[in-house]
Amino acid sequence: MTVGVEIVTGILGSIIYDGLKRPYKGLVDAVARRKNINRALGTQPDLISKSNANPAIQDIIKVIGNDNGLYDTNVATFLEEVERSAIPDALKQFALCGHDSSAVFPAFDLIYKSYDLLPFSSKALFEALFVAISTRLEQAVEEKVLFEAFKAHSGDLASRIDALSACLRNAGSLYPLPASQFADLRIKIAKGVENGNRQINVETTQGTRKVNILKLVIPARLNAVGSKADIPSPHRDYPYSKQQSTGYVPFRRAFNRAVILGDPGGGKSTLTQLLCYDLASQIGLESTTPRHPLFDSRDLCLPLKVVLRTLEKRQQQNPSYSIFDYFIDEIKVYCDNNEDIASQFLKQLFTLGEGILLFDGLDEILDIGSRRAMAGLIEQFTHAYASCPSLVTSRIVGYRDAPLSEEFQAFTLSRFNTDEVRKFSELLIRAVAGVTLAEAKKKAVEFLRQTEAAAGDLRENPLLLGLMVYIFNARGEVPSNRPEIYKECSLLMFEKWDQRRGIIFQFPADFDLLDLFGYLAAEIFGNAETEDGVSESWLSDRLRSFFNMWYEDRARSVAAAKVLVEFITGRAWVMCEIGPGVFKFTHRTFLEYFFARRLEEEAGGVAPLIQSRLISKVVDAQWDVVSHLAVQIATFRSGPKSVQALDALLKYGLDARNEPKQELNFLTFVARALEYLTVPESTLREAVDFIFSRVVHLGSVFNLEAIEVIHDVLNSCSRRHGYVGTRLVQLAKPILHGTSSPARSFTLYMIGARNSGYRSQRSGFYAPSALVWETFERSRIETKKDQWERAKIDAVEARSYIYVYNDNIVELYERFKLPLVFMFSSSLVPFTIGALPYFIVAAAVSALQKRSDRNYSEFSFNREQASAILSMLSEDLLRIWQEDRLGEVITDSQIWRAHGLIDEMMGLFHLKDASGKKIRHDDEAMAKAFFIYIILFWSELRMEKLVERNRVNIGSDRAASHLLSILVDYSALLDKNEMGKATRELLDAISASLTDKNRKKRTLPKAGA
Repeated sequence: MTVGVEIVTGILGSIIYDGLKRPYKGLVDAVARRKNINRALGTQPDLISKSNANPAIQDIIKVIGNDNGLYDTNVATFLEEVERSAIPDALKQFALCGHDSSAVFPAFDLIYKSYDLLPFSSKALFEALFVAISTRLEQAVEEKVLFEAFKAHSGDLASRIDALSACLRNAGSLYPLPASQFADLRIKIAKGVENGNRQINVETTQGTRKVNILKLVIPARLNAVGSKADIPSPHRDYPYSKQQSTGYVPFRRAFNRAVILGDPGGGKSTLTQLLCYDLASQIGLESTTPRHPLFDSRDLCLPLKVVLRTLEKRQQQNPSYSIFDYFIDEIKVYCDNNEDIASQFLKQLFTLGEGILLFDGLDEILDIGSRRAMAGLIEQFTHAYASCPSLVTSRIVGYRDAPLSEEFQAFTLSRFNTDEVRKFSELLIRAVAGVTLAEAKKKAVEFLRQTEAAAGDLRENPLLLGLMVYIFNARGEVPSNRPEIYKECSLLMFEKWDQRRGIIFQFPADFDLLDLFGYLAAEIFGNAETEDGVSESWLSDRLRSFFNMWYEDRARSVAAAKVLVEFITGRAWVMCEIGPGVFKFTHRTFLEYFFARRLEEEAGGVAPLIQSRLISKVVDAQWDVVSHLAVQIATFRSGPKSVQALDALLKYGLDARNEPKQELNFLTFVARALEYLTVPESTLREAVDFIFSRVVHLGSVFNLEAIEVIHDVLNSCSRRHGYVGTRLVQLAKPILHGTSSPARSFTLYMIGARNSGYRSQRSGFYAPSALVWETFERSRIETKKDQWERAKIDAVEARSYIYVYNDNIVELYERFKLPLVFMFSSSLVPFTIGALPYFIVAAAVSALQKRSDRNYSEFSFNREQASAILSMLSEDLLRIWQEDRLGEVITDSQIWRAHGLIDEMMGLFHLKDASGKKIRHDDEAMAKAFFIYIILFWSELRMEKLVERNRVNIGSDRAASHLLSILVDYSALLDKNEMGKATRELLDAISASLTDKNRKKRTLPKAGA
């Protein structure tokens, strides 16, 4: 049966040009494209239609369909399979970058061989597809030089393309499953994945209720993290930026290599479950309505998940067990337990890029060495199957010790905002209580009122919010601190729940169930195999050991162990069955809570707990949740014990000699412990004084991130903010008014930290809280006059003045000239100072455009000031360019610290003014701004050449295409005066540098060309 154009339109639309759907520029282009495609197919029709609809699609449809009349259902299904694969995306990337397309052909041919009697040869169809894509891409870029330049400077894609080439080339060694068999298996596995992830268990007074995941889960919001250095501290939301968080669906359709970071119970595993359910259900839906235009090809990738703790356990039992073996075990039941068929299916799926690889729980590999090894295995596997998108989840704690490669873009899960807390509370109350939506909303209002003061921050975590809802529904009230929340939830689950339902368990009453679970947690925590799940026989052995210590009569021990095993494996909520005869703690947080209880009970006091059990873990940033829980349990509602705890911590801090990173970990722990330690002001003052002195020292010699500890102190002491804030101001005063020193510089940076700490050295993002800035307002006022006097005589002090006060920039530049903005900046200088020229230019351009946003900095210029600073800066840069001293003034280290802003700044030259009119690029001030930008860009490109051998990507390649794309708008500036001529020289040098990468001799067009 012949298939008309309307059937294949939806398929070829995204195959040929996904997103670059521009109208025809004329019949000549259309004819040329069709001739190219026919030539590739080995055909030459006599007649050419003049139809002009859907140009990107019609290029091939008209040639193969109308010109040759050879489309049928088999061809349409074949093209649908091609669309679902990584082939179209790979061909687009290869065409854009001038890369040889032959590496893609084996994958194309693998699909071709699985279909019968296609009307053209595999090679001809492949060449036609590549020609259609490359021709359309080339014509979509109106300036020929832009397309060529993009191909020349595509080094930042080199690693990705090499891996993709290797993966697709390996398809040549595979023997394809017949198309029908492959499609059937794909649908069967998708339905299995969908069913396995469809529901979430919700415990109610009527027992466990299964709720559809879509009726309870709130889709995650994600924030991109610039680099490893920008990963936020645990239990803190990622800093806000001018870019808003990414929604769940856009993220699902766009990520390539991603790692999702979050706090315990933050929703990481739920996100992978939702991804599995959504994607698998999309495949099922599409199979019933094939080629429907509403389906996005990315939504039709088959999701397959590895639970990394389970993988580690299997590898401990069998060292040769691999990630691929895990996937085979997951799907072989759908292949009639034929491992060969399962292996063949997976190799074809992964090679063609029709799967999405999910790796859940990297942080649950507790040993750092094992975690690093697992990260390496993931990197190797995802590199081997580079055509498949890959996602890894991990807690923030410990990720820096075993990070994935830079190919994996890090994202953090946003905590629930106020609306999400309300919505989730309503949904969960409705599910737990079995009430109407109206009743659930009413109950949610009361729940939110109760938790606002005592647990407002805990509600932002999905797991803790769920626990509190359970307790609220059962008791009508919520405990006042985290250990009590865990305790009450535990009691609710395994002491009171069955009684409320009229089920009485006859187990011995002369011991405490909390003690028993603490004992089990201590036996399980920290061991990869046991944390992943324990058998019923393991539980029996451990419970007998517990009761042997409890009872003198061994018969009683055996009987008690038997009853408790039945209780735990029957309906106890703390541990649940995860497989036939395999049990684990329902949530890791429960495991941590009971382990913390056990540590506290065995320690014999607050001081021994800290000194003997916790401190070694605290300084290495391990057991963060456990350590805080244990100290909270030990000091709950006890002033004397809180004092003992703080005394023990401060004594250790005074006596210990740790590495700077360990000391920073320790200070962070102490600062956060102030939230729940109830101590008198004298003890609190002692702690604040100690923390402040150590923070100033660390910030002066190690890392500006020490400012974050001051934020944590203020955040933890919110109920005593007045006292603590006043004390911090008092401590800062003598340093600020003292002699110049690293300690004074750091303290200046601290009082000028507008939003929690400092601006990230790479991303430039601001952190969310203004606590530090608000606290030191008086310090800034009292210091300003003195700092201005210092600034007038010393460029370093002038830079600090600009950072803190953001004024008198023009006056200070007149005094110090280029050294003010291009002075060498160490890592102990805030990003805003290190990247001062970028922020000054961006703020000045924004002033010229009459824009009021603060995307780049807090600087505020009027038009006169903007023109003045741009004139001085551009004239000085022109002089050093003409004197060939650019490298002496703009150092590589300074460019290195601020390279990310090159890409951001390019957007300034695309913007419109406040009235909506396009910016006049012949404006003198804008011409100077553009010249400065070109100088900065050239300096970055020069630095990149120095580090190219180390494969360091600093961003110039990404910005170059944007730079070239606006030259037409700026052509009037070139050759107009000395600065215009210098701009021309720089642009020619940039063009030569970029094209040299591809061994091509091209330059940018002359002005007016």
